[in-house]
Amino acid sequence: MGRKLFKTTVYRSIASFREEATLTDGQIVDRPYRSDLAAETITRGTALNQQDLTTTSDTLTVNKYVGMLFNVDKIDKAQNKWDAARVYAEDAAKKLAILIDSEVLYQVVNAASTVDYNDIDSTQTAGEPAIITSSNVYKLFTIAGRKLDNYDVDMMDRFAVISPEVKQMLVEYFGGKESMLGDKTSEYANIGRAFGFELYVSNNITGSARWTPANQPSDADTITIEGVTLTFETGSLDTAGKVKSETSVAVTLDNLVAFINLGGVDADSTYGYTVSAANQRIMRNWVAVDGGTYVDIYVKGTPNVTVTGSDSNDTWTLETQHNVFGQKGAIDIVTQIAPTVEFASRVSAGILGTNALPHTLFGTKLFYDETFRVVDVQVDSSNF
Repeated sequence: MGRKLFKTTVYRSIASFREEATLTDGQIVDRPYRSDLAAETITRGTALNQQDLTTTSDTLTVNKYVGMLFNVDKIDKAQNKWDAARVYAEDAAKKLAILIDSEVLYQVVNAASTVDYNDIDSTQTAGEPAIITSSNVYKLFTIAGRKLDNYDVDMMDRFAVISPEVKQMLVEYFGGKESMLGDKTSEYANIGRAFGFELYVSNNITGSARWTPANQPSDADTITIEGVTLTFETGSLDTAGKVKSETSVAVTLDNLVAFINLGGVDADSTYGYTVSAANQRIMRNWVAVDGGTYVDIYVKGTPNVTVTGSDSNDTWTLETQHNVFGQKGAIDIVTQIAPTVEFASRVSAGILGTNALPHTLFGTKLFYDETFRVVDVQVDSSNF
């Protein structure tokens, strides 16, 4: 059969699996963080002030249970020279690993530090993603390194998961000589080192964009994200992808955010009309954050998000790649069921063939104490 191309995963090189040993049953890992102590001057004969010791619960929930179902017909098995069940099972296992990888890399949005355009160029606006060139790309690394230094993060095991576009600028910065990045390790997607960071290239990092409506969306106004069109509707929600448009922008955005975060599945059509199964598979990777007058859309596993809208007065801004810089082991993952495939005959249903159900069960989190070990390096993707 023809060869297929898949995204390369990096999570096994950068994430921590230490909590898997502690979660022998149940679904929640609790790693509470404790309050700080501070030294005080001792005055002879005077009691010191007692400092309260407090802990705050911080939990990782193993709640990502995903899979896919397909059937291999016995006739195909008899008439094809290839093992269809095997090759499709291998494809499915790779797809599940890519999904896990995207969830791990998404945790960067919870980092304590960011690098934005203002960090790169003080004349630019804070909060905007950096427009990178071969002349300034090195600043992504030096500034991220400084921010880790400011939190006293050890120099050991620092890494950077960068997009192909950042890699291109970096190679051009080194005069087009990729060899300047040094020797590669045997780890997937590793391309060497630069500025104290082990480098990994990934086309699976998170991308985001901000939608700001100029006014209350009218009937039939649309926004399209990664090929999925959502249509605003003041009347009956009777078509897949319709979103309830209310009497104010704020309430309409509430509906949009809720519908997106439900993965486009709303059985009661409270916020929107459930999208097609194909679009559900796309929307399950989205996260919407309500800004009151705007919505930020994060798309896991898609560094360069494609967005459009029907109303030219509305704006899409802050199209951003979230490159992941930090220290290895900062992001935790717990896998209770590793990507696996179960097979079963369909004879009982009167069909010759075999069902295959690849699946996995996992959870991932950037715990509070680890947020200081990760930097969200934000790069403008609007021209990529």
